[in-house]
Amino acid sequence: MAVVTGHMDLLRTWYRSSLAQPVLVALFLFQLRSEARLIWAKIPRGGDVYSSVQTATGAYLSVYIVSHLIAVFILGRIYLRSIPPSHGLPGN
Repeated sequence: MAVVTGHMDLLRTWYRSSLAQPVLVALFLFQLRSEARLIWAKIPRGGDVYSSVQTATGAYLSVYIVSHLIAVFILGRIYLRSIPPSHGLPGN
């Protein structure tokens, strides 16, 4: 268990850094924009079962990413204050 905790602490230091975190958020936002465009273009065309499952999976991933960002930035940082303050993000 100590090894897992050590890895989590190491990764937390990396992804909460002032350089990596904005890049990760920008990549999430790019992913959401790309998924929305693909889903919007695909829905009117219809298709086979595989295509429908692929479209539904993309929609589900979009909802998951949005809910994760809300949980981290709004719920975790502002309301619960369960995430320690770092580099002046909102709610810290």
